[in-house]
Amino acid sequence: MITMETLYLEYLKQKGISNNRPYRLPKDPDLSLEKLRQSNQANYDKIKTLVGYLNTKWNNIDPIKYLQAGFKLFPNFTYANFLNDKIIKQYIHLDKIQKFQCEGNKREILKSFKFIKEAIKERELSSVMEYCKQKDEFSTSCANDFIKGKIDPYSFLYLLVKKYVILSKDEQEKLRDFLSNISKYKVYVKDEWALFMKMESVVNSSIGKEDEI
Repeated sequence: MITMETLYLEYLKQKGISNNRPYRLPKDPDLSLEKLRQSNQANYDKIKTLVGYLNTKWNNIDPIKYLQAGFKLFPNFTYANFLNDKIIKQYIHLDKIQKFQCEGNKREILKSFKFIKEAIKERELSSVMEYCKQKDEFSTSCANDFIKGKIDPYSFLYLLVKKYVILSKDEQEKLRDFLSNISKYKVYVKDEWALFMKMESVVNSSIGKEDEI
């Protein structure tokens, strides 16, 4: 259940992020909303109406992404624009793009873990962790496989977060571009953590058996 207070606070937060400025949220949002109602009833009603939509006919809409779509469309996104038809169209457009990218990412993740499974089998190893710890004379096999494009960035980041892979200074230098842009992969890995855990579990449990992944 979305309330006026939560939507109001989220709007202020997204406004600060959009403007790339520090923001301070009111300690008493109820009082701030009441002051808004007294000064501009129309804007107050826009918030109230949008909250009503998000709790009923738009209950499958993510309020945060809806507001983010509004800020993408309007440089100065205000309460007056809250119900603009262009926002819901932008939201649907961005949602389709995200879902398409998400499906592509999942295909790449599956492909990566299939490769890891085959590597474990060929090298007579016993787990994903052991595969990650394996080293040749100069670097870890996992890092080399990532550099060669055998493992996607999201799966590699998962293995780094799990501390299965500890990069040497030389490897860090080779992967400078990836590491400097790591933030764009972090959100997805966090959101899909259960998927990565499942992939690792399936690989580990399938070692020595017929293909299960």
